[in-house]
Amino acid sequence: MSGKYKVRFHLGKGKHYQQFQITKPDGNKIYYDPSLVQLWMKNGTLVNHPKVAQKIHDGANKTVCSWIECEHIQVYGESTKALWLKSSDAIEARYNPHKKPNWMVNGEIADKKVYRLLFTEGRRVFVEYKPTEPRHYINSWEKLSVEMHGMCDGCGEIPIDTIVENAESVGDYEWEGQTFCPPCLADEMDSYGEHLKRMKDEKPHSTSIREINNLLDIRWC
Repeated sequence: MSGKYKVRFHLGKGKHYQQFQITKPDGNKIYYDPSLVQLWMKNGTLVNHPKVAQKIHDGANKTVCSWIECEHIQVYGESTKALWLKSSDAIEARYNPHKKPNWMVNGEIADKKVYRLLFTEGRRVFVEYKPTEPRHYINSWEKLSVEMHGMCDGCGEIPIDTIVENAESVGDYEWEGQTFCPPCLADEMDSYGEHLKRMKDEKPHSTSIREINNLLDIRWC
């Protein structure tokens, strides 16, 4: 399997019925109840097998024919629900082969389309996140941080105020003079970690972001 994650809605009978199934790059699978978590997926592709989907559209029994393939996933649990992105600030990516044998976004076919950020709300998937409402800041320091930094320097889509709420200070999400959202920061740290292992043949020490996330209901896939 490639070094990417696969996310799909699991419809097989059993204890994981109607849960999100995440297949890791090593092939291992984990499952989450859509009502209890929000998934953030970075650089995700809407994958579809149109010939199989067309057969389902024509009346055949449903089988696996679509998923999301992405570079990174972060899972936010209920205790960090304040960090969840709002679906009202995004566009839904719809998939129902009984109605249309393609991924649909804004009324247009979106098969194979890549989005910098995708997130879930319940069983639904959303793309093109753009916050429309001003935030109620917890204090003047947080407001100043948002005004100074704006959006994530990596993906440019996750607002810095979301990042700030998840850290003890903005510095916990800074890396070489830039401020990153958790998925982007993970990529930066992983790249640096690989560099260290090549140079020193040893694993890098843990970083503040991972230590903080261990205290919160945030899981790295």
